[in-house]
Amino acid sequence: MKTIRIVFSCILLLCYGVNGIYAQQWQQTVYEKKVLEITQKYCKQLTILVDGRWTQQDEVMYNIGGIDLLEIGIATQLFKLEIINPNEAKRINNNMETELKQSERLKTSIDLQREKDAAFKATDFGKIHEAIKNTFGKWNSKGEFEKVSDYEERLKTQSLIEYKRICTEEIQKRIGRDATEKLKKELSTYNSENESYNITFKLNNVEWSNKLMVPISQAQQVKENWSKFTSTINIYDWCFADNNLNPIQVVLTWSNHKYELPVQVRNQRDIIYSFDNLGIANTYLKGFKYNYSEERKFEQERVAEQERLQAQRERDRIAEQERLQAQWEQDRVAQKEKARLQKEKDDTRKNELQFSMEKNAKNNMVVSVKGKKLIEHEKVELVTEDLHDRYWFFVIGWGGYYGIKVYDTEKDTVKSVLYRTYSSYRKLSKYRWEFSKSNDRSEYFLDGKTGTITKQV
Repeated sequence: MKTIRIVFSCILLLCYGVNGIYAQQWQQTVYEKKVLEITQKYCKQLTILVDGRWTQQDEVMYNIGGIDLLEIGIATQLFKLEIINPNEAKRINNNMETELKQSERLKTSIDLQREKDAAFKATDFGKIHEAIKNTFGKWNSKGEFEKVSDYEERLKTQSLIEYKRICTEEIQKRIGRDATEKLKKELSTYNSENESYNITFKLNNVEWSNKLMVPISQAQQVKENWSKFTSTINIYDWCFADNNLNPIQVVLTWSNHKYELPVQVRNQRDIIYSFDNLGIANTYLKGFKYNYSEERKFEQERVAEQERLQAQRERDRIAEQERLQAQWEQDRVAQKEKARLQKEKDDTRKNELQFSMEKNAKNNMVVSVKGKKLIEHEKVELVTEDLHDRYWFFVIGWGGYYGIKVYDTEKDTVKSVLYRTYSSYRKLSKYRWEFSKSNDRSEYFLDGKTGTITKQV
């Protein structure tokens, strides 16, 4: 048990020692000394009554912890005494409150100002003010590894942007993501004559009401599904009311129902932070006042611009897609036309070739390409022709099926070289043949006059 007490004391010293030291940075007034004296007396009295002792360790701990730690000690001991002896706990608490009330007669203007400052620092306005002051103060200081010229240039070009950024960031941190979850709402009985509900909202101990106009045909549905309605507060829809954050609009949504409800409370004002009140030296921000509502307008403009650019990108994407589709269609038509023209050309050549084949097969006439005699013999029959840059003729002669390759037809020098590519064949119809491949890759020579095919040695 003693070990637990020591550990607990150390934790309290770590948590509240700083506050005690901070409280000693200014000279205590007569009133503050009296309050400290009263709290010390009752903390010691309660500790002895509950724990049975007041040690030197307790004395040191509470002296270092100051008024904050003494108040925690009193609350802890009163809670214990309430369980053991409720009447005694109540009597001691009443006596302490009476003495503290009587000590207020000792207050001076200094005490009143300090109470006012403490109350201000406890508000959202005060906490955000301190956060902005600390964060911007660090940024505004010259860095250890920063030249004076660079430091001056940074202040000149970035002070306004950075101050706005820090203000916006600290405000939104204070609002927090869970602000909507803290909002409580309650629906009244439906007013069938006015066709409306009254909604009571509560957030951070501030209450307000809104009238919700609902047609009588939808009233029962709204009430039955009231728990399904979600409350949304835009991160920029905030103001100050008595120095604490409060929304300026709440949006209720469920299914296809949506209601935008303005908020009206007492002492409502914009969130404004004057740089001059920070006590930080920066000539580039002198006289500047940050207004959160203006940032809301900038944000709305930014979102609108983003939506505009997104819409423009979508239009450009669709236009590009349509252009590519049209180009694809155009290319497809062109390819189709090219294929049609090529087919016409090939059909024409094929018809011309077939006419030549039929003519030669019937009349046993000379076969020629570009006027050059290649084959002239009644026992050599032309089968087909492959028309490319260089010409191939396939002929059937003694001993098999040969391919004649013609070189340099444009230079008026024609050489016929045969390769025995098939060893046998059979005719299926007038112009259809079936061949068996040959392994013989030797060159053969065709005598155009006699039709004799000889193997080259």
